[in-house]
Amino acid sequence: MEASKIWLANTLAEALSEDASIVIDMGGGDRVSEELAAESDLGAFLRANGVIPTFAYFTGPERDDFDHVYRIWDSSSFKDGDSVLFLNEGLYRSTSRSSDPFAWLRKDERLRAMHDAGVRTVVFPALTCMKYLENDGLNVFDVIAGKPKADGSQVNPLWRHMAVKWLRDFGANIEEEGVHLWLP
Repeated sequence: MEASKIWLANTLAEALSEDASIVIDMGGGDRVSEELAAESDLGAFLRANGVIPTFAYFTGPERDDFDHVYRIWDSSSFKDGDSVLFLNEGLYRSTSRSSDPFAWLRKDERLRAMHDAGVRTVVFPALTCMKYLENDGLNVFDVIAGKPKADGSQVNPLWRHMAVKWLRDFGANIEEEGVHLWLP
């Protein structure tokens, strides 16, 4: 744990010295960045160094996903910055795409508390063809850019169409909430 904190502190220092953007992923129950943020008052440190941090939280539609996100947010470890909660529809475990997988969350008092504190919510749409792209060894941005598969052939044009639509929809969701103004 201590080695990870040192690595993270050094990475932050390097990003500051190079005036670079940095993304710190706190997923999977990793508590290193959460503990370092709480111990150091990270948001205040970044602001004092001319950086306005954007704290991004990602949740799937399962209650335990949001419970984890809310616990981190409510701990105030990540404060003094802009915050955005991404609702990842791609983690919806139902074959039905007609219902809102986050309907329960939109009624949750904890989400209301986050909104009242200025957290913006952005829907991260499902890209239902992602498994086919990954099977071809590509990511969504490779497909949009027209990168060929390993065998030199192009990805299925329907998958490319779906990827382009996904990026357009996601971009529109980010803009609708004004979050694009916070991102590099």
